[in-house]
Amino acid sequence: MTLQPRITLTEAITMLAFDNPVKAREISRAIADGLLGADRQEVLNRIAGAAREICDAGFAGEIECVGRKAYGLPGDAGRRTEPFVTLTRADYQGYPHYIAGYDALWKGGDETGETDEQGEFEIAFSGLASGECFADVVIVRDTFELSLQARSTNNPVSAAKRGRPAGSGGFALQDRIVVEKMREYITNQPGTTPHYAAGQFADQATGNASLECRQRRLARRYRNTYPQ
Repeated sequence: MTLQPRITLTEAITMLAFDNPVKAREISRAIADGLLGADRQEVLNRIAGAAREICDAGFAGEIECVGRKAYGLPGDAGRRTEPFVTLTRADYQGYPHYIAGYDALWKGGDETGETDEQGEFEIAFSGLASGECFADVVIVRDTFELSLQARSTNNPVSAAKRGRPAGSGGFALQDRIVVEKMREYITNQPGTTPHYAAGQFADQATGNASLECRQRRLARRYRNTYPQ
């Protein structure tokens, strides 16, 4: 299929998170060298949050992504890929996890930071070797820029390409009201996790994404507002 002018998944994620587009082949070293921030965990949280924001935008129909199903990553024995296709709404829900170092979205579990034997930092996922992912994901540039503009219109904070503070994201002001409700809930319910609390208020969050997507967004927003 013919690809229109596009931006890679990693460039889009780092533009959203840091206002600094970085290519996939450069991101592991950028994280390891502290070029995206000295606090590694905060950098990881911003990367994961921006990846989920991309998936939320795709699910809402704001952006168009193209990728190809891959079974294994480059260098894996027996790796195979399928032709490029346009991701569907179901794909954004089914493959919500970003794999750093590759322009890929994976359907697996929780993100963890790992350092390999060469000291290269990457975001790894349990069970990745046998996993299925969308590799070589690119975003049609026009839809990405329109999505940023739309979110900027709904949010007084400027869009990333106009100097939006890293990690502010769409619906930041609207989410703040819900985050404060979550704060009160967690204070009154010791031991409650941000993810669980977010699930109790997800239906109050602004946006057309699924409740699961809004729950993840609220949990991320809470952790950024009230880091433990």
